[in-house]
Amino acid sequence: MTISTKRIRKAVLKLIEEDEEFRLLILAKLGLDKIFQKLDAHDRKFEEILEEIRGIREDTKRIWKEIEGIKEENRKIWKEIQAIKIDIKKIWEEIGRIKEENRKIWKEIQAIKEENKKIWEEIWGIRKENMRIWREIRDIKRFMEGLGFVIEDEAMEVISWVLSRDYGLDVELETLTLPRMEVNIYGVYGDYCVVGEVAIRLGVNLVRELYRKVNKLVKRYPEYVRKNIVPVIYCMRTTPRALEEARRKGIWVLTLKKELTPPPKALTAIKR
Repeated sequence: MTISTKRIRKAVLKLIEEDEEFRLLILAKLGLDKIFQKLDAHDRKFEEILEEIRGIREDTKRIWKEIEGIKEENRKIWKEIQAIKIDIKKIWEEIGRIKEENRKIWKEIQAIKEENKKIWEEIWGIRKENMRIWREIRDIKRFMEGLGFVIEDEAMEVISWVLSRDYGLDVELETLTLPRMEVNIYGVYGDYCVVGEVAIRLGVNLVRELYRKVNKLVKRYPEYVRKNIVPVIYCMRTTPRALEEARRKGIWVLTLKKELTPPPKALTAIKR
């Protein structure tokens, strides 16, 4: 029985499709098994490459994502840098204003220094004037002291002359110095005691001071006092109030030319 080629081909194709062992045997006979092995190896390699590519693509995606994050960070950094630049600009503007203020301050300081210099010059001028004034005052004081001695001598001479001429009392007058007390004119003659002061210008205060001295002399130094006390003031000028006070207190006031108040009762009783 003869089998047709067509049927054989059909049976072979069926075996190739359905029987893997037969298929491999055919491929081996035809020398295609090595090719398929190579193709399988190539497929596996290709799959590995695809897997690697997929990994690379994932890494690339992550890289791009990281890059986007970096770009976002950079945008923030640039934004911060711009803000810093604005702040720096403001700082420089403030520094410029401060410098301008400092220039004004230094200008004011220089003006103050100049004013102080003028003030010190004025002060030194005043000091020089004061020095001249003090020299004048010292000269005046020396003159007044000298004048005071002259007036004291004149007062003693005039009072002694009047007492001798009008009252017969030859009193030798002098200055009496005691502890915490000084009397410009002092002298005794018998039962009479002269206690007096000298003044260029007589005021109320000197009248009262002499009155206090007389009382103090009586209380603290009775040995220098006599029964009849003659309080007297010799002056060059006086005031109405001082004369009124002297009259009330019984104080005799004289000048070179005349008597300004009545003598005390102790003298009127012996007036010649």
